[in-house]
Amino acid sequence: MFKIGEFSKLTQVTVRMLRYYDEIDLLKPSKIDENNGYRLYAIDQVPELQKILMLRDARFSINEIKDIMNNWDKDTLINHLEDKVKEIEKNIAIEKKRSRDIQKSISDIKESDDEFHYAVKIKQIPAMNVLSLRRIVPDFYAEGILWAEIYKYIEDIDARIKSVHMKERKTSHGIM
Repeated sequence: MFKIGEFSKLTQVTVRMLRYYDEIDLLKPSKIDENNGYRLYAIDQVPELQKILMLRDARFSINEIKDIMNNWDKDTLINHLEDKVKEIEKNIAIEKKRSRDIQKSISDIKESDDEFHYAVKIKQIPAMNVLSLRRIVPDFYAEGILWAEIYKYIEDIDARIKSVHMKERKTSHGIM
């Protein structure tokens, strides 16, 4: 059995990280000394720690690592790794596009005599009537004053409101 410091040196994993893995039930010590509370690790835990490190280095989240470690088998591992490769390749494509966009902005700025460069994107949105109200209120919490005023106006003109729920938490109101 190895004390946590010895196991740390053997595996090149910090004591802090070993304690963290213990706290989150990812890699528990093989034994805890009843007299002094020392965490003790067994040599047969090295391969388990190496699996955890391989998954961590592949950028799996702690929850993903826990799931993989709890359901460890060759086919499941291969599926998870293949999914991770696809995720990484997708992120690479996104970053390459971002790089191209930045290079285009640099080129546009160099070619332009304007002091500022504005990226303008034109988007099509469906036609709709919108009711808008602008007033200065003392603070954010006074927003209700504006809502009361706009609802009173809607009642006065006898308009119908169509509610559109977006992602179950935001509501946008438009006049039909």
